[in-house]
Amino acid sequence: MQKSCDKILKCGHACLGSTGEKQCMPCLEDDCIAKMDGNMKPNVNKDEYCSICYCSALGQEPCVQLGCRHIFHVDCLKKIVQNGYNGPRIVFNYIDCPDCKQRMSAKQCPSLDKEI
Repeated sequence: MQKSCDKILKCGHACLGSTGEKQCMPCLEDDCIAKMDGNMKPNVNKDEYCSICYCSALGQEPCVQLGCRHIFHVDCLKKIVQNGYNGPRIVFNYIDCPDCKQRMSAKQCPSLDKEI
C-alpha cells in the first residue's frame, strides 16, 4: 500500500500506479478501456498478469506504463534494471522494454526513472 498511488482517476477508479508518480496511468478497468481512443488505449487490463513475473495481476501491485505503452509492475522493472547485464559481455539491453525492446522511458515514475 505504501508504494501505491492514492489518487482517484476521473472515471472514479483508483489509480494503479506507484506513489510519487508525476502523471497517473490510464485506467485498467475493462469498461474504461472500451471508451478510450486508439492512442491512449492500454493493451492490458487490471486482471492480466505482469509479463515479467507472472505472479500477480497488474491490479494487485503498483504499475507503470512505459513510453512504448507497455505496462508492468514497477518492482519487476526495477529488479531488471538493478541487476543489469547478466554475463561477462557488457550489453545494455536490460534497459529495453521486455515486450517490444524499445529503450525504457518512465519519466512519470521518478523512482524507476532514477534507476534507468
